[in-house]
Amino acid sequence: LGSSFFISLCVAEIVRSSGANYSYMVEFITPFNERLSWSWVLGAWDVGSTKGLASVSREIRRQAAMAGYLNAFGMFTAACALAMPLALLARRPGPAGEK
Repeated sequence: LGSSFFISLCVAEIVRSSGANYSYMVEFITPFNERLSWSWVLGAWDVGSTKGLASVSREIRRQAAMAGYLNAFGMFTAACALAMPLALLARRPGPAGEK
């Protein structure tokens, strides 16, 4: 049951973080951003056409999803780090008749 809750929390974090990162990153894709006029910044992407904007959007979505997955793996790492002391406190059970 605990595993199901944690997996649900991680999926929710991926979705939330991906959306937040996507909205943050697209703020910089405007015609007023002078860095986008530099040819070496955008490479093959063309923000002047619809097709070019779609490819930039796809790349931003991919990078935002990656940031979401990194946050979820951070949650996994924190949960493992918190569980480690509990695992070290556990002892092996003795023989069947021993108390």
